[in-house]
Amino acid sequence: MIVNSLSWLPWALALQIPITVLVPSYKWAPRTLYLGDFWFFGWVSAALFFLALRRHQNKGAYPALPWKPMLVSAALILVSWAHGSIRPPIIHKLWTLTYQVPDSDSFQPGRELLIGIRFVCWFWGGLLASYWFKTASPDETKLALKRIGKSLAVTAFIGGISLMASYTHEASKIWLGQIYHYDPNQFIWKARAHGVFGGPIEAGLVLGLSIPALLFFPGLSWIFRCICLAAIAGGMLAAQTLSPVAGILVAYSMYLVTHSKVSLKKLLPFLAGLATVLVAIWFFNPNWVIGKLSNFTYRFAAWSMYLDTLFSRWNHLLFGLGLTSYYVDNSYLYLFMRGGLLMLGATGYFTIKHLRIGWPDWNWYQRALILITLISGLTLDAFIIRPVVAVWVAAIIPLLSIRSPQRLE
Repeated sequence: MIVNSLSWLPWALALQIPITVLVPSYKWAPRTLYLGDFWFFGWVSAALFFLALRRHQNKGAYPALPWKPMLVSAALILVSWAHGSIRPPIIHKLWTLTYQVPDSDSFQPGRELLIGIRFVCWFWGGLLASYWFKTASPDETKLALKRIGKSLAVTAFIGGISLMASYTHEASKIWLGQIYHYDPNQFIWKARAHGVFGGPIEAGLVLGLSIPALLFFPGLSWIFRCICLAAIAGGMLAAQTLSPVAGILVAYSMYLVTHSKVSLKKLLPFLAGLATVLVAIWFFNPNWVIGKLSNFTYRFAAWSMYLDTLFSRWNHLLFGLGLTSYYVDNSYLYLFMRGGLLMLGATGYFTIKHLRIGWPDWNWYQRALILITLISGLTLDAFIIRPVVAVWVAAIIPLLSIRSPQRLE
């Protein structure tokens, strides 16, 4: 009954991915508007209104929504927003290699409230997607996953092709930069492609997550999968974002070690090959390796400053510094900065709880999606990048709702 009544929800999820990734933002000075945000808010609001109305009219006919995590998330964001009004200014201490430092970190109640609403909408959207797939029949689940899988495949294919085009063709790079409002020749990212993405970081993350997802989605021919995966691989080489690559390698290594038919000895050739590739990269392009190491190590200074500020007073430690525009380059520290120990602890509890429930039943494709995200979160603000959130809510959460060790056919 729920699925029949919300039959449009898989379509909304399938459209969320290309709308967020492929549709350019709109500059409305001094703000930037994203169609994906409006689409997200629209279907989440419609689904909540419909379900609340139906439950009121037909009590007991619909399973209860996960109201507890929904209310807790809203409360945490509200506390973080309110506490941001008394945060200390630290903008003069902030130094970043990758991003432009914000002009001000003073409390902006309207802007920060909108950021908080967006975060709540994202989280509630994920809960609604999980709710739908947990109440759907196997046939309905399979049909919905086919639609979403095709949407992700086409979007990732276009993304990969655009990255390769902007990397190899100067005119394409400039043209895409004009359409998607970014500077393709920004110094720190000059040798890396953006394509249809706002930056190489979100490009690498979206494409990295697409690899195990497309291997798992039903309804895709292997020829189509291979074509899309080839475009994704080329796009990741052009983006040169290593964090999702590290996640993929860890997931594959775990598969080799834990698979019943693979011994630990068979992992050694894989590790030897990986070491050979790394040595070759160092030998032929040492400047690239040095640049990557510098890009990683610069983060420690910013992290140290953030932690010193958080531990300077008990209220900062407990409630964080609010929803201002600090780039942290660490998803866990990002949560800590925004909402203090309350938000970090609540998020950790929610995540660990669901991992303990699902991990034994997930296959290695599903586990790889988790590992790529968690490992990328160590060096990137992965949890708040719009295209990554769209892929997670619209594609990964539906895939994680499948409690089967085999890929759907």
